[in-house]
Amino acid sequence: MHTAKSIFKISFISHWRIVRLVVGLTLLFLIASCNTRSTSEQHLETARGYIAENKLNAAIIELKNALQKDPDQPEGRWLLGNVYLQYGRGAAAEREYAIARDLGYTENKLAQGVLRSYLLQNKYQEVIDHTATSAEGKTLSADILGLRGEAFEGLNLPQKAESSFKQALAMDSDSINARLGLARIALDNNNHEEARKLITEAEDIAPNEVDMLILKGELALRENNPEAAEQSYAQAAAIAYYNITAQFGLVRALLAQNKYDAAIEPLKRVNTLSPNHPMVSYFQAILALRNNDVESARTHLQRVLKALPNHAESQLLMAQLLYSKGQLEQSQDFLKAFLGQHSDYIQARKLMAAVQIRLKESEAAIDTIKSIITSEGESPQLLTMLARANIESGAVNTGIKLLERALEMAPDNPQLRNLLASAYLNQDSADQAGSMLEVAISETPDILQSKVLVVATHIRNDEHQAAVTTANDLTNINPDSAMAHNLLGVAYNRSGNTKLAREQFEHALKLDTELISALYNLAQMEKVQGNIEMAEKHYQEILNINANHLQTLLQIARLEVERGNNDKMIEFLEQARAGNPDAIRPRVILSRYYMAIGNKGKLIEVAPESAKLAPEDDDVGLLLGQAQHLNGRSNEALKTLTALQKKLPDSTDILYELARVQSDLGNFDAASNNLDKVISLMPEHIGALRMRIDLAIRNNELSLADRYANKLKKLQPDSSATATLRGDIHLSENRFDEAIAAYEEAYQVDRSFTNASKLTRAYQVSGNPNKAMTVLEQWLAEHPETAIKHYENVLEKEPNDTVALNNLAWLHIEKDISHAHELAEKAYNLVPENSGVIDTLGWILVKQGKHEQGIELLRKALELSPDSPDMRYHLAYALVATGDEQRARNELDMILASDNVFLERTKAEDLYVTIK
Repeated sequence: MHTAKSIFKISFISHWRIVRLVVGLTLLFLIASCNTRSTSEQHLETARGYIAENKLNAAIIELKNALQKDPDQPEGRWLLGNVYLQYGRGAAAEREYAIARDLGYTENKLAQGVLRSYLLQNKYQEVIDHTATSAEGKTLSADILGLRGEAFEGLNLPQKAESSFKQALAMDSDSINARLGLARIALDNNNHEEARKLITEAEDIAPNEVDMLILKGELALRENNPEAAEQSYAQAAAIAYYNITAQFGLVRALLAQNKYDAAIEPLKRVNTLSPNHPMVSYFQAILALRNNDVESARTHLQRVLKALPNHAESQLLMAQLLYSKGQLEQSQDFLKAFLGQHSDYIQARKLMAAVQIRLKESEAAIDTIKSIITSEGESPQLLTMLARANIESGAVNTGIKLLERALEMAPDNPQLRNLLASAYLNQDSADQAGSMLEVAISETPDILQSKVLVVATHIRNDEHQAAVTTANDLTNINPDSAMAHNLLGVAYNRSGNTKLAREQFEHALKLDTELISALYNLAQMEKVQGNIEMAEKHYQEILNINANHLQTLLQIARLEVERGNNDKMIEFLEQARAGNPDAIRPRVILSRYYMAIGNKGKLIEVAPESAKLAPEDDDVGLLLGQAQHLNGRSNEALKTLTALQKKLPDSTDILYELARVQSDLGNFDAASNNLDKVISLMPEHIGALRMRIDLAIRNNELSLADRYANKLKKLQPDSSATATLRGDIHLSENRFDEAIAAYEEAYQVDRSFTNASKLTRAYQVSGNPNKAMTVLEQWLAEHPETAIKHYENVLEKEPNDTVALNNLAWLHIEKDISHAHELAEKAYNLVPENSGVIDTLGWILVKQGKHEQGIELLRKALELSPDSPDMRYHLAYALVATGDEQRARNELDMILASDNVFLERTKAEDLYVTIK
């Protein structure tokens, strides 16, 4: 079972700014009834005093009392907006500021308050739009430039954000907001020194600035200094007790120090500020796990997931908890939900593979692990997991090869040696197990060979005492033999006595200063003990003796990978490749890495070298075929894979890769035949089943496709891809309702563009264009850049595709409204009776200030689709723009009277408040 500490570390996966968003959750206040003060001004004066004393709850009560007596009190509205702002209630603050402005309030900081309220609601584009006029004409103030920078941050435009912050700083050298903005950007770029410099400058100017203290705490956490983080967050929380970000930051810092009891107090404070806040339950789950109270942890996580069904950290923590209890199916369910949001999160994918292995879903586990290796590269852990899955599926030979590769990467791992020996023994190959240990036999004089082999066999069989005794005898007989002492050091090290092992290695080096095996063994000991600098020193000593020592170069490459220096890793692997022309290992690693990063040119250069060195190695041959295929050399890949298939006619891996190549070459019949062979040999081969279904649909073999789809659903009942294939089949059969149900199922699991577009098309052909538009608009709002690129590609091939024209127009409204108008008008000319297209053009005209023309089109769209709440909202917005608030209110009443959910309901509600 994971310890509470390890679970905590795994669970904090989201970017730190996500934590800041929790302040946006609704705070519930118990507003006391009015006291006996008789005038609005008296309540206002009392509120001012409470604000000065930082008693914000009391201030809210007095301000509400004041406004109850005089609703048109502009300063009261402004002050209430300011207080809401401090609590993180952006929408509430915006409403109060709007009323204050309408009442004629002219406080020059009102505009800043409005912009800050937008930021709290993630209305980043609105901030940019509201400051655009000044940006083009009059000089913006430093404060406004700082807020503009925050908006660019929110839009993930760091260069523009940095530019705005620097402009603000040039205008006001004491600008705290600008410095903190630049510090956040530096922190995002892992430039901790620059972030620290900027935070320190901000602290010198305003030592009690809450946002500065919060950012200082975040930097400390990033640098694994939770004690300093605790100090900063505690100071921030003391100044602004109502700041939930500060309170949660304090909890994180305390948990990182295992101060579990101390973390309870800030959680209580959050609970007082925001009763039943789901994140409180999340942290309570971590505390419960610390006390091994698994059931309480589970209850807390259930509360989180009831309030926030898509809270990823809780999904992952629940999956880990259930896995530790052996509840594998339930663990898998939560992992699927988590991976639906964070498909690239490696720890979760590894856990999924572990679950699949224990559930004996071997093929699914193999697919999962291979996908991780493709994106992350090989590691001993992943190769071991892949080996287990292959052995479980019956592919023992493949499993052995994988374990051998893992052991080559981690030669000192006893668990790997045991697993490999067990696999060999299962094949009645015990002789191979006896020769696994390489103790620099090539450096040993012939006279010592027999004794060395005896010691190696003892070590391999974990007969530690016998190994030490035999090696000791060897040193007694040959006291001046460096190799004998080196071997005794290996025996001691494997027995766990690292002190005596080190002594023997060092003694061996006194006898022979250039004994590479002793230097290598010392380096490995230092590495295991975390002394990386010393390990690197020994590696360098080896390279000074032999600049191309293979194992040393591979170990250095691994260190560079762990540091994230992939370029340096490639450099050392290429050195190993160049200096060891007969070594296959660096070539295989490089080939797989180049395949993972999509460097097709290097891949096709290196993979053939591996094949030349090991022409009989089937895995290397398969790698060559894949490299040729990826480089567009499909005919060469066909030749390579066909030769392999003749040699191994029943290899499902080869047959499957061959089918993929044949399909790309347009030989669908041959591809189908090979896929049928794969499925007959391995009925649960997921990839083959999916591809065969695609080809069956293409060939109109719908009954066959349906049969395989049902089989796939049994194997993967919750798979998005499986549901999508079922939808494809139903759509081909014109069974629209069933197709929509399948696509909906897929879309709920994986909100990809493919699934969104398939669901949209199903709604369109079934005669429900409004629903189709809603689905697509929602996806477009969530993934605008991906969508823009997609639709531009569509229009390159089909310039008159009205769906692409309409949707691309919508996406460009906030970016380039003139281009949006051009696209929408073209779509309108092609389909002048399509309500969605009409609505898009009408909305663009309204946004361009052409209200009358826009309203005319919006009314036409509503006549065609009278039940569309989003279209009705657009009309209401346009009416407000022309001053016709009464008709706008009537339109809004129609769509807000019920609890129906629609895409722009929040905007409709906000608009209603402004005209009520």
